[in-house]
Amino acid sequence: MAPALRYTLLRFALFIGCCGLFWLLGLRGLALIVVGGVASMGLSLWLLQRPRDELSARIDERVQHRTAVKRSRWAAQIDADADAEDAEVGRDDRGPRESRS
Repeated sequence: MAPALRYTLLRFALFIGCCGLFWLLGLRGLALIVVGGVASMGLSLWLLQRPRDELSARIDERVQHRTAVKRSRWAAQIDADADAEDAEVGRDDRGPRESRS
């Protein structure tokens, strides 16, 4: 299962579990949702550390890959531009420009 989907489902299950527990304790309505959300948020920091680390590692891999691809594309474009410029300068029969002082 993809790390993002796994982490999301675990967070949702933890929220539902906390809401169920507080419902059994007598909370209803908006208070149930707020207390369940706060409790599940706090518990997820402790209980879901491993899935969160896997997700962040996966995101980092994707960012590194995309950065490498973009750098290689830019390098190829710069090389192509330099080659075109060199070819254009090579066709110029007037010679080098004289410096004006």
